[in-house]
Amino acid sequence: MNNNTKIIAAGTAAMAISFFLPWINIWVGGIAPSNMLKAGADAMTLGTLIFIASFVLAAVVCVMSVTGKENPKLAVAAGALPFAMAAWAILKSTAAVNSSGYGGSIPWGDLGQLFQIVAIGLPIYAIGAAATLVGGFRELNAAAPTTEVSAAPNPATVSSDEPT
Repeated sequence: MNNNTKIIAAGTAAMAISFFLPWINIWVGGIAPSNMLKAGADAMTLGTLIFIASFVLAAVVCVMSVTGKENPKLAVAAGALPFAMAAWAILKSTAAVNSSGYGGSIPWGDLGQLFQIVAIGLPIYAIGAAATLVGGFRELNAAAPTTEVSAAPNPATVSSDEPT
């Protein structure tokens, strides 16, 4: 197992484990993504299903990496999915704020209040996704074939059978 595979395995393991860790701390306790399963299928939106699928994908990539059947493209997908979901959520919430009639934009200055309730699961998920993405790209780069291109032929290999 090379270093890139170890990075992928650790990152995806962190992502999968964060499913059971609290992401938000409120006065009644922590809220973890695993609590969404209690809501039932009627409360699941496409975004929620993709979010849950990101944990499943992370677990699958982790098992594949540990068993020696690593797939760098799947690792990149597992690492990129959380960031794509975050970008989609930010764009969607910005559009919702703009169409709500309140005008303006998202009050990014109030982000400090958000960080006060963030629990350990969210940073572990984000760091695991970043590590998986880096490890996947490094593994793809290492697996890419390298070819040397020579501009001029080597004089030692040129035949001199031509008449002068």
